[in-house]
Amino acid sequence: VSEIFAYYTERTLGSFVEHKRASITWHYRLADPDYGSFQAKECQNHLEDAIISKLPVEVMVGKKNLEVRPIAINKGEIVRRLLAARQGTDFVFCVGDDRTDEDMFRALLPHPQGDALGDSTAAGARFTCTVGPTGKKTSAAWHVNTPGHVITLLGTWAGTGDTPLSPPQATIEVEE
Repeated sequence: VSEIFAYYTERTLGSFVEHKRASITWHYRLADPDYGSFQAKECQNHLEDAIISKLPVEVMVGKKNLEVRPIAINKGEIVRRLLAARQGTDFVFCVGDDRTDEDMFRALLPHPQGDALGDSTAAGARFTCTVGPTGKKTSAAWHVNTPGHVITLLGTWAGTGDTPLSPPQATIEVEE
């Protein structure tokens, strides 16, 4: 994976590789938008042909990045492990703006067969919120347009703001 990412980094001005603890990500947000997108598609195809069929990993397409990670390690699994280790958690607020955050949102969905997380957090005390365009496909129950709106929302919950909350599955309108 490193060699493939290095190959595309050499050929895509403004791109770079980020090595994380359990994944590796190729970023092209600083590259020419059209060329970066083209290279990302080529890189994704290269990874899928050379790596995915041979190793238990997946390629996640994010916001101007490609991330390769083990199938069993993702943000949803981390949320499950954190909550299992912290029995009695009474409130969870999970925010994300990327496709890789969808694993967290799905992990926090209520399950008809009971609590799959194995913790005592009531499903009603779990809040998932995506940041970005209104029409974005997501498993999150809430939506805000910008990171600044998340800060305003937190201020509202803390009693320092005056913005009312919208019901789940709706956009949260925040005055600027």
